[in-house]
Amino acid sequence: MRSARRRPSPTVSRPAVQAFVCCLVWVVACLVFVVPASSAGVIYKYEDEQGITHYTDRRDLIPEKFRSKAQVVDSAKAPVTVVPTPPPLPPAPGEKPPPSPSWLDQFTQFASSGPGLTIAGVLLLVLVWRFFRN
Repeated sequence: MRSARRRPSPTVSRPAVQAFVCCLVWVVACLVFVVPASSAGVIYKYEDEQGITHYTDRRDLIPEKFRSKAQVVDSAKAPVTVVPTPPPLPPAPGEKPPPSPSWLDQFTQFASSGPGLTIAGVLLLVLVWRFFRN
């Protein structure tokens, strides 16, 4: 029987691994903290029949007759007044209520939000740290 000969495994120096981990941490930190800031939503401005100016970040909340006149506003120049979104109207009698979003839709929405990206970044950093520690 022939003995299986093992090839010597290539060794990577400790400083090289530390440099790699350091670079990886910087890349993840940039992705986690820069991407949510740069993905700020669009703000729309429109004026209703009474001459009241409204601001919203959701185009679907603009009444149909004002959507063509809605303007995109630079978010730095938009006012900071917060108006709560009205609750959805109950369905008409005999009409089916709209389906609630599935858990996958809710997870996807959370994962693409700022807190979701931050949590994902922290988990990735912990995994990298656990992998490369002694």
